[in-house]
Amino acid sequence: METTTAQYQPGPIKIATERYKRGRTDIARLLGVLIMELDRHEKQTKIDPLNWRLTADLDLVCHDLINIVAFISGAKTERKDVERFHVEDE
Repeated sequence: METTTAQYQPGPIKIATERYKRGRTDIARLLGVLIMELDRHEKQTKIDPLNWRLTADLDLVCHDLINIVAFISGAKTERKDVERFHVEDE
């Protein structure tokens, strides 16, 4: 019986599982980097509290994160549902 390379190919379930694990790990690492960048921003605002660029950066990141959470939550979750977690100006 002749063996082919197709017999040694991982199946679609294994491929999907590995890709999911890799994606989840990448996202976890990126969240860690985001926290480091938030810490850096916070230090920078103590040095230069009138630097509105830093505030605008966070506004953009928050906007994008709301979109990301709405997306990953599924089609039934709308942006407005996620926005309830957003801290409004007091």
